[in-house]
Amino acid sequence: MIFKLTGAETGGAISMFEATPGPGSGPPLHVHANGDEIICVVEGNIRFQLGDQTWETTAGGFTFIPRGLKHTWQVVGSEPARLMFFFTPAAPGIERFFSEFADVPADAQLQQEFDRRGPEAGMEIVGPPVDFVPRPKRALTD
Repeated sequence: MIFKLTGAETGGAISMFEATPGPGSGPPLHVHANGDEIICVVEGNIRFQLGDQTWETTAGGFTFIPRGLKHTWQVVGSEPARLMFFFTPAAPGIERFFSEFADVPADAQLQQEFDRRGPEAGMEIVGPPVDFVPRPKRALTD
């Protein structure tokens, strides 16, 4: 997670950060009560779920998530993705959430960490992550 702009730097207008999640990664279904979110796909393939709609997009795709709408996303395929996140107004709770989340042990149950830390960040967890079905790897044969 690389913070590009924080609420302190923008007078509370916007929080912006870059993330490089690995294959299959993504948060549980959740809602932000206090701000809108924009996610831009810089690299990789992402499956988004907003409300009851689900779709996939590649580099150059993005989505706007109005506050109060349940949503999640997931990296699809075998390669990591690179995403840019924007929160408006700025989301100091989300900034803290991701700063602290970097210290979560690798063997921790991510759903439990989201459940525990999410409310302090203004996130309500309302369901599981998007179902992930890995694409089979093609075997090389002679």
